Amino acid sequence: MALTAGVLVTVWVTVDADWMRRVAPLLVVPPYVLWAVTSGDAVFAAVGAWGVAACAFGLRTSGWRAVVAGAVGGLLLASLLFLAYGGATFLLLPLTMAVSARRSGAPGEARTVAAAIGVAVAVTAAFAVAGFWWFAGAAETRLHRLCRPVRMLPMTRDLDDVNDLRDHARSDEPGRLATVARSVVDRLG
Repeated sequence: MALTAGVLVTVWVTVDADWMRRVAPLLVVPPYVLWAVTSGDAVFAAVGAWGVAACAFGLRTSGWRAVVAGAVGGLLLASLLFLAYGGATFLLLPLTMAVSARRSGAPGEARTVAAAIGVAVAVTAAFAVAGFWWFAGAAETRLHRLCRPVRMLPMTRDLDDVNDLRDHARSDEPGRLATVARSVVDRLG
């Protein structure tokens, strides 16, 4: 239910309490609630929802509260990047809010954005120092997904290359597998 609470807080901060009360039944009653309380992916979505809520709160406040909210939002959203690669899509929401806040002259815009970016850079740097670069991990994950057997891949243009991938994945030639995988990646684009 942390996901639902994070979304409700975001609605409350960006619109008002009346709209929060209107959307609450839609977030608590639908069938996806079963997913939200039983899936590990819901934990990632909750981290993203609370990161967006913290950034939204920071954009609407001023002073030290804007800095703290931005730092918390940056910490949560940067951590989400390393929890799941799909978490990068959550970054679009605070970015859109920051652009809107900039245009409307929101009080905490500069402080929130600066704190969020500062903490996000620190988290990313900590992972880089530990030996993990996000872009390399995302590329490797994409390559791994392309190397799955045919039945698990989405529709492809050239089934022969995909069958070659499957055959080489079972062989002892990792260099050949990487070459074939890269050719498939180049063709799929």
